[in-house]
Amino acid sequence: MPILLLDGRPDPVSEAGTRWLEKLVTELGKRVSEINCIALRESEINHCTGCWDCWVKTPGRCVFPDDMGNILTGILASDLTVFFTPLIAGFVSATMKMTQDRMIPLVHPYFEFVNGETHHLARYERYPLMSLLLSPEPDTDEEDVEITTTLFRRFALNMKTEVPFVATTARSPEEVADALAAL
Repeated sequence: MPILLLDGRPDPVSEAGTRWLEKLVTELGKRVSEINCIALRESEINHCTGCWDCWVKTPGRCVFPDDMGNILTGILASDLTVFFTPLIAGFVSATMKMTQDRMIPLVHPYFEFVNGETHHLARYERYPLMSLLLSPEPDTDEEDVEITTTLFRRFALNMKTEVPFVATTARSPEEVADALAAL
């Protein structure tokens, strides 16, 4: 099962967080056939300007010539995309949010009704599962985790997929690797 891990830490200042993530990648490597990691802070990713050219002028591709095209290709090639992000002021990092915003070319601009809600049509036949791993700040509370998880599940719904696993770095990397590999 190919896994793509998107590291949304704006900077790797936390030595403990870096060790936790390195241990997770090592443990996942023992359990799955392929794992690719992208440190989003090292990628050139422009902010979405809402021009919608990815829907109208260049369907499925953003007009910005940055690293997001390769990231989107990696997402579609994976069976599971893991979003790893610190919780900053109760929400995902700006780096992670910017990446999520730029995933809009993966769906069509056209809509359908799903369970009484309006959602974009799928552009592709298959989308990977998504998982969320959160690294809480010292003042993070359970409500912050719940709100972020709910928003991420809504994001995944719009991206035509599911979120079968959410965890924080309070769980051991081995336990998280076991859960991710079992998906």
